[in-house]
Amino acid sequence: MMAREIIAGKNRKDLIIVGLFTVFWASNLIFHVALAADTDPMTGLRLALVVAAVLISVIGGRVTPTFTRNWLTREAGAPFPSAFGWPDRTALALTAIAMLVWACFPRETMAGALLIAAGVMQTWRLLRWRGERTSAEPLVFILHVGYGWLAVALLALGCSVLLPQWVDGGAALHALTAGAIGVMTMGVMTRATLGHTGRKLAADGGTIAIYVLINLGAGLRICAHALPMDYVSILALSGMLWSAGFLLFAVKYGRYLLTPRVA
Repeated sequence: MMAREIIAGKNRKDLIIVGLFTVFWASNLIFHVALAADTDPMTGLRLALVVAAVLISVIGGRVTPTFTRNWLTREAGAPFPSAFGWPDRTALALTAIAMLVWACFPRETMAGALLIAAGVMQTWRLLRWRGERTSAEPLVFILHVGYGWLAVALLALGCSVLLPQWVDGGAALHALTAGAIGVMTMGVMTRATLGHTGRKLAADGGTIAIYVLINLGAGLRICAHALPMDYVSILALSGMLWSAGFLLFAVKYGRYLLTPRVA
């Protein structure tokens, strides 16, 4: 279905998304086959996270600088996000390679080194987009925050491989899942819902509260080991905050999606 729509729209460069979702499907199959065969299913899980990281790199790497440029053009003027170039290509390639090596060989030194290199390039890529200039517009700024979580996750995963005594692997994994995936997903969902239902592209108090809850939940989860509090209690609080963000989205934005588009 995805390929049909992309081909009909004559936008064949987006066929890469079809390929990524095919890998996503395959990783799900690997996971369940491994469970049925009573072997380690984590390779399938890690492969799915490869797809998630690359999707954020590809799609987030398009919408974040584009929306930033549009907002700066209208509200603040130059300097604008840097044009797509070799730093972007390098960041994309390194992220895909590093995550794939990690998925297959999660404890190898090479995987850790590649993940850190990818994290450095993603950080540079993010800084080139001038996100600090969009703090006055949460709908744009949250995309930079979500992408920033990806850079943090890559660096943390790399450090958890090379320095496991210092960086907890579970915390690093949650920087990718609860952080990058959760925050970027929420940032795109809120903006897309407002735009496609004909509403003003502006974040009110409820939307900002959603962003704060998601980021607090993710932040608490990755810092759980370092905080001077009961570990299980911190995990519970983290999960409650993160889930509350999605619940608030369902309550606030669900009615937008269930009612007619405004004029």
